[in-house]
Amino acid sequence: MNNLYNRYRVCRPTCLAAFALTCLSASPSIAEANNLSSAVSWNLHLSLEGIDNVSGGIAPGAVGNATARAGFAFNTRRAGWWTGGRFVAQFLAIQNGNPENYVGDTQGVNAFTGLNRGALYKLYYRQNIDNATLRAGLISANDYFDSTGVASNFLNVSYGFGSAMGINVPGASSYPYSSLGVMASYSAGGWMGMAGIFEGDAIHPFRDPTHRGNMIWLEADKSGSLGDGKYIVKVGG
Repeated sequence: MNNLYNRYRVCRPTCLAAFALTCLSASPSIAEANNLSSAVSWNLHLSLEGIDNVSGGIAPGAVGNATARAGFAFNTRRAGWWTGGRFVAQFLAIQNGNPENYVGDTQGVNAFTGLNRGALYKLYYRQNIDNATLRAGLISANDYFDSTGVASNFLNVSYGFGSAMGINVPGASSYPYSSLGVMASYSAGGWMGMAGIFEGDAIHPFRDPTHRGNMIWLEADKSGSLGDGKYIVKVGG
């Protein structure tokens, strides 16, 4: 028994040193941990809107709308991995007070009356290779194709094909819905060409991605200047 104890006392420092070296080699270094921390960027956006009908319309009264977005992005270059890679995730929540119940305008205040939802809105990977960009995952096609610019900053107004597509084509991959898809874009000389294929049911993107077919987008954009201003021409289908 004493012999075993003595052997343990002799071997214990060696065993402890080997254990410490194993732990250090298995855990990330301080530099690696700093890289991973700097690779993550967080975002939070809150929009509030108030509508007050003081005269005419359907009824006097005031209501409010609200949207909130929260998510993060992971940059592979900052993590010390590879260049041009980016993982994106974002959650979207909408609370709509139904201003059309008070205003009564035939045009409507926004295109999503009665829509109250909270859902995962973005979950995709993006890879940049020189002038080309590839995205794959949970994407809203209208964020890139047939985009009306600032229209999707809040509850889109109900005019224009781009902002009304989600109403005219139920379940389309248009704000505030997104679907599984893959898309690619290439830009050069003021031109940008885009192509993408998205599942047909963005309301239930994970239920059965193929039961409603697919939506295919092709678009070419030309941007430039006209005098002191700028112009953008879109051709797509």
